[in-house]
Amino acid sequence: MRTLETLLKLAQRRLDDVGVQAGEAARRLDALAVKRSDLLNRERAEVEAGTSDPAAFHLVSAYRQRVKLALAALDVEIAEAQATSLRIREQLTIAYQEKSRFEQLVEQAVEREAVRLEALDQAALDEAAINRVGRP
Repeated sequence: MRTLETLLKLAQRRLDDVGVQAGEAARRLDALAVKRSDLLNRERAEVEAGTSDPAAFHLVSAYRQRVKLALAALDVEIAEAQATSLRIREQLTIAYQEKSRFEQLVEQAVEREAVRLEALDQAALDEAAINRVGRP
């Protein structure tokens, strides 16, 4: 019984650890999404400023090209973060299933112990009844 309780505690700890990893992965994805949004907003602002200034107009296309490359790199990072998040979610599902399995086993062990104790009590009562009947 103690072994099952220990395994249950370990499974809970694993579930907690994977949950922390899932939170970190979600925060990373959010940060990358904010970074991407900021980059696009900055590009819009720079393009508007560049089109209104004839001296900077020729620099706009080079700037847009750099932004395009930065977005491509950021999109790769986002895809990697999403893949990592998906793997962590799968690990979370597995850890939850493992914990549930151990909870079930602990429950079954408690039930078996209760049945065993009840059988011992009944055997003691039966023996006491037999001893009383046997006495004149």
